Amino acid sequence: MASRHSSTKSKAWEGRGAMCCVYNCSNRTYTKENELSQHHFFCIPSRVLKSQPLRNRWCSLIKRQDGRDGFNLKSTTVICDKHFTAHDISISLVSKK
Repeated sequence: MASRHSSTKSKAWEGRGAMCCVYNCSNRTYTKENELSQHHFFCIPSRVLKSQPLRNRWCSLIKRQDGRDGFNLKSTTVICDKHFTAHDISISLVSKK
């Protein structure tokens, strides 16, 4: 049984930035030490959110079911760079896509 202190600590940890939505990935925008993570996070493209077939495909790839177990694919959902290949990412002077 976990102590009350560790439970409080884990709840505080839950609020530290966005978390990768891929099933079983725990990468966050901030580390436990409250420092910016070395991972880059990508938002779900709006065209995916607007198309049910694309939405279903992305959910399949991240091993999630939209609308189940408290998960909803939305504009604030992020995926970390760990789940992309170098070929998937294009880098511009303004941002990574």
